[in-house]
Amino acid sequence: MVDAAIVLVENAHKKIEHAPPDADRVPLIIQAAKEVGRPIFFSLILIAVSFLPVFTLQGQGGRLFIPLAFTKTAAMFFAALLSITLSPALMVLLIRGRIFKETEHPVSRFLIRVYKPFVYVALHNPKTTLLIAAAAVASAVPLGLRIGSEFMPPLNEGSLLYMPTTLPGVSIEQARESLQTQDQIIASFPEVSSVFGKVGRADTATDPAGLDMAETVILVKPRDQWRSITVHRWYSSWAPAWLQSLLRPLWPESRPRTWAELTEELNRALNMPGWTNSLSPPIKTRIDMLTTGIRTPIGIKVYSDSLQRIEDAAQRLESTLRNIPGTRSVFAERATGGYYLDIIPNREVLARYGLNVGDVQDVIEAALGGLTVTRTVEGRERYTVNVRYPRDYRRDADTVRRILVPIRTNAGSAGAPSSGMGMTRNAPPNPGVMVAQNMGGGMGGGSTPSSGGGGVAAPGSTATDIPLFQLPPLPSGAGAGFQSPGGMGAAGSAASSSSPTARLAMVPLGQLAEVTLRTGPPMIKDENGSLVGYVYVDVDTSKRDIGGYVEEAKRTVRDALGPLPGIRLEWTGQYELLQRLSERLRFVVPLTLALIVLLLFLNFRSWIETFIVMISVPFALVGSVWLMFFLGYNTSVAVWVGIIALVGVAAETGIVMIIYLDEYYHRYRAEGRINNSEDIRRAVIDGAVMRVRPKLMTVATATIGLAPLLWSQGAGSDVMGRIAAPMVGGLLTSAFLTLEIIPVIYMYWKRLELRGEVTRGVLVGLHEINGVTSIALALGLSAPWPSRVLLLMAGVVFVVLGVLLWRGNRTVRFALAALDLFAALVGAMGLWIAQGNWLAYLGPAVAAIVGFAMIAPSIAAQIDPAPHPNI
Repeated sequence: MVDAAIVLVENAHKKIEHAPPDADRVPLIIQAAKEVGRPIFFSLILIAVSFLPVFTLQGQGGRLFIPLAFTKTAAMFFAALLSITLSPALMVLLIRGRIFKETEHPVSRFLIRVYKPFVYVALHNPKTTLLIAAAAVASAVPLGLRIGSEFMPPLNEGSLLYMPTTLPGVSIEQARESLQTQDQIIASFPEVSSVFGKVGRADTATDPAGLDMAETVILVKPRDQWRSITVHRWYSSWAPAWLQSLLRPLWPESRPRTWAELTEELNRALNMPGWTNSLSPPIKTRIDMLTTGIRTPIGIKVYSDSLQRIEDAAQRLESTLRNIPGTRSVFAERATGGYYLDIIPNREVLARYGLNVGDVQDVIEAALGGLTVTRTVEGRERYTVNVRYPRDYRRDADTVRRILVPIRTNAGSAGAPSSGMGMTRNAPPNPGVMVAQNMGGGMGGGSTPSSGGGGVAAPGSTATDIPLFQLPPLPSGAGAGFQSPGGMGAAGSAASSSSPTARLAMVPLGQLAEVTLRTGPPMIKDENGSLVGYVYVDVDTSKRDIGGYVEEAKRTVRDALGPLPGIRLEWTGQYELLQRLSERLRFVVPLTLALIVLLLFLNFRSWIETFIVMISVPFALVGSVWLMFFLGYNTSVAVWVGIIALVGVAAETGIVMIIYLDEYYHRYRAEGRINNSEDIRRAVIDGAVMRVRPKLMTVATATIGLAPLLWSQGAGSDVMGRIAAPMVGGLLTSAFLTLEIIPVIYMYWKRLELRGEVTRGVLVGLHEINGVTSIALALGLSAPWPSRVLLLMAGVVFVVLGVLLWRGNRTVRFALAALDLFAALVGAMGLWIAQGNWLAYLGPAVAAIVGFAMIAPSIAAQIDPAPHPNI
């Protein structure tokens, strides 16, 4: 935001410095503002445009970084507007007093003294300088190919979510004991302030978790209260105590644990048999579960039309992925293994007793599920009261078989079953609940607590005085402690009725229905019209990146399992989000670069100067790659945001350099001081050296503002550090290489311009860039050897072609065109072998390369190769 003001003020100072002491400053300041106003305005607009890819982000990345993009874009827009309106007016009002010359200012003298030897050597050895620059760019290619990829960096939220998983069918008691043990282990860590675990499903439809998955929230103490780790320093083994006390403040022999180390230690301590661990930040995990349905960084969705086939494939994947380096845990959901109690009524027996299926279902609901009998009022709160059998009378299939189903009989009849139901569905509801109790006698179908003989009502008779909501009678021996509404104890009457001839007979549920315990799917999931099962893969992101892990896992699964008939695999989790981001940026980033090039052309009105400014971008990326590799960062949404911001700032640095080089070159030419190559070199040296202070100030302000983010800690520091790292590293190398390389390229351009050989020079430069890039890819790309050999061949041919074009051999232009076409096709074939999925995107690029290759040598050879005698 302050770059525009820095350049404007520096240019005004330079005008006043060379003006007579009594000159009017207002016209000088206005002239200085006119000279640099348009380039600075376009440079700030360019920075705003560079954030266009951020606005296309969706999901987590969009919600996190689009507000940042809006803020930066608005700031750059108003900074650009103020640079051409308010800043010149303030310069007229506030620039007062004596303006020291560049050679009199101590800071400027120091910078000039340091920088002038470097630029002098670079301009007197331009080929060596360009080779060093090419080597710097090439050195970043292998490092860049070794940097991993992930969607979002590990977020330090100040807490952890522990979500272990076990096999389905675990009992409530075992799940509770395991949860208590896990909580005790976690609470034993001094870094943990509190721990709270939950197992089972909450009373909500949005949480379908079963007993096989626990959820434990771990709150962690501040970092200054963590245990320290002893570190062996270079002086620890030999230095005496007094010397160690002096060196220890500079190189401490202890350091606090990192989040990765604490997570790894917790994971080892919680390694319990039968449980699969998963530790991650809670908010990030919940967001991942909402977006992809996977609670781990990586997941595999197994689609098929058979649950058994899904389970078999998932278990094979589980055993295969467990051996991949970086795997913390793997768990495949079991499509079968849940326990179910099936109660299948026997309709013939039910008809014999005058019952129907609904009567049996009412008994099962009341005895096992529970019935709401009343509600209590506690102020503004309402609570339901449910009644059902105690646990001891419904704990297994045998006790369920002994549940008594009441049927209605009439005293004195011949014993035929009545068609009346023990729980008449059409009877009016009774507010009371009758607990029928057996007197300890037999449980035969016709037995009643009455001593008058077990007569039953004649067929066709109904009983209408039985309440709708009644618990069935307890089995034999269960009467102690229970009492009917009429006050009868264990030896009391079995039931009360408004009809003196109505009696209740008890029939065990096992005589009316088949009660069996079987296994089945604990949960059935379907997506996109197919059954699906999940395989959860927890990866140690401190050791492996998500993108690299999935690529290796895909190869391992393909080699180990081969084709899976009837099975479709889909890799999801963070990898799915990463793929969406890559596909989006693959189209948006080239579009943004095209807009940047258009803005640069509108500013300079020259494609050559636009090309020179864009050279700053790869030089800036060199520092970004080096610093990210040194810090161990993977490419992520945050890193891409930093790189996108760096592109605009690097282009602005190149614009400032071109402004000052143009100023001195055109001044020397207007004064008639450009007669030979030495004059061009002198003009470039003066333009680079005499304006080194504003160029370093623009870089220093951004670097100083971003550097503290690299050492920040706490919530959000992981994201901000990955935004700042590519910008800080890129600004450092951009400043150094821009101050060295752009003057050399500018000098070559002006020499070729005077010779009339600009076209050939540009083509030579493009060939050399292609050659260096192909050779760097061949040396650093992790690909099959045929691909690397082809890329190396293409690089060597491009470098040789550049040398031949520079020498201007007109007689071999058709041979050069054929070699150019050969190099382009070989390079495209090497890239296709390395990454087959690039084929869809290589088509337009190959067409452009082939077209360029066919016309470039012919055009260059038509230019007069004979140099000017003095240039």
